Amino acid sequence: MKLKVLFFALALPFAINVQIAHAESSQAIQQMAQILLNMDKTPNKQQQETLKNLANNAASANEQRLAKGLLSINGAISDEGKQEVWSVLRQISASDSERELAKIINRFDDSASNADKERLNALLSTQTNANQKSDKKSDKTAKK
Repeated sequence: MKLKVLFFALALPFAINVQIAHAESSQAIQQMAQILLNMDKTPNKQQQETLKNLANNAASANEQRLAKGLLSINGAISDEGKQEVWSVLRQISASDSERELAKIINRFDDSASNADKERLNALLSTQTNANQKSDKKSDKTAKK
C-alpha cells in the first residue's frame, strides 16, 4: 500500500506537466491553423514573426517542425519544408491535430483549398470546444 502511495505521489507532478504541455501545444496548432486560413501564397510579416516564434519556442518538437514548414512556403511548400512536415507525419508521438495540420501544409498551393479550410476550421473549433469545456469545469469548481 505504501508503495502505491509513493508511486502516485511521484507520478502526480508528471501528469500535471503533461496536461500543461498539451494545452500549450493546442494553442500553437490553433495559431498555425489560423495563419493557414488567412495566408495567400506566402506568410506576411506578422505571420512570419509568429511562425518564427513558434519554430523556436513551441512546446513540442513537432510543432516547431510544422512552424518551420510553414515558414518555407512561397506559393507552395519547399523541399526543406516538406522534410520537416513529413518528419511530423512519421512521428509515432504526433497528436491527431499535428498530423492533420501536417497533411494540410503538405498540400498547400497558393492558398488553402475549400476542403482544407473546412479541416482547418474543424481544428480551430476542436480547440475552442476544448477550451470551453475547461472553462465550464473551472466555473463549476468555483461555485462549490
